[in-house]
Amino acid sequence: MSEPKPSWSASCEWDSRHSPDRADLNTKETRDKAGGWLPLKKEMKQNQWLMRDLGEVREVTGVITQGRNYNPEWSDGPHKDGSQYVTSYVLSYGEKNDDEKYYTDDKNQPIVFTGNSDRDTEVRHDLSQYSGPVLARYVKFHPRTWHGYIAMRAGIVSRASAKPAKITCCSDDRLKGQRQTYTDDTPDVQDGRNTCHSIDVEQGEWLVYTSDQYQGATVLLKPGIYGSDPEITKKVIKGSGTWNNQARSLRTVKPNAITLYDMPNFCGTANTYNTDNPDIMMDDCRSFIIRGGSWKLFQYGHYKGDYPNFDEGEHNVKDIAKGSDGKFPVCSLQRV
Repeated sequence: MSEPKPSWSASCEWDSRHSPDRADLNTKETRDKAGGWLPLKKEMKQNQWLMRDLGEVREVTGVITQGRNYNPEWSDGPHKDGSQYVTSYVLSYGEKNDDEKYYTDDKNQPIVFTGNSDRDTEVRHDLSQYSGPVLARYVKFHPRTWHGYIAMRAGIVSRASAKPAKITCCSDDRLKGQRQTYTDDTPDVQDGRNTCHSIDVEQGEWLVYTSDQYQGATVLLKPGIYGSDPEITKKVIKGSGTWNNQARSLRTVKPNAITLYDMPNFCGTANTYNTDNPDIMMDDCRSFIIRGGSWKLFQYGHYKGDYPNFDEGEHNVKDIAKGSDGKFPVCSLQRV
């Protein structure tokens, strides 16, 4: 079976010469085909949109825009106002058509992206510099301001979405006996299904706990097979307790992010961040895990009162906090 082909659609089009299939990056204007998408003249309003169907759910990491290309052989003559391009826009996205939501900041307000200032220069935005990449099949550009007319060429930077995390706990060693498979964080495994003597981590990185609500001894597992209790025991976080053959709660370690925990050994409540944040509330962070780079943490909001930089890894505050009470407030953070 062939993969679904990406395609463009739009709220409307000026005419067939200005259709959304003219919206690909670097499309060249010809005598009879426009160098970009334009909506109807009477619809030059902020309710217009240009949408890319990626054909499948993908991880969207960036967006690119251009204005309308010009060809002096264009049958209608020179463009109005010399050049036509969108100067600002917002995005919406969704895994299904018509279920899109706006791409927002930490105040839940749509982020307004800077558009173009000429016809052909590409303007790129890396979503990791905003609220982070998103999973989507459908991505819409909503023009907010423009020069001349609304006119766009655009592109989506994306990659195949990661396979969902998956772990299977088995009641006997060597992956035998009763099997329980999990793909989501599970704070309370049902009684009678928590005996565990071997584990198969197929996708992702997991924390397995010997008590409910992410407490007890903590086991940190990367993809692989842990075929017996001794193999699982080797992965218990030092100082967290003893493996007791009980997988009573489980959750994933989030990739390319920092996760703060309000208890030692990555137990308790967790808050995950993948972009800079000037205002968070973790007055007593007790442990944290970093994946995908280094982070700087601050004891006050708006990046004031910084601690040393922390590299990728698992960090217990009791080993690094200043002061006898072991408190480690984190009120803002940013990638290094």
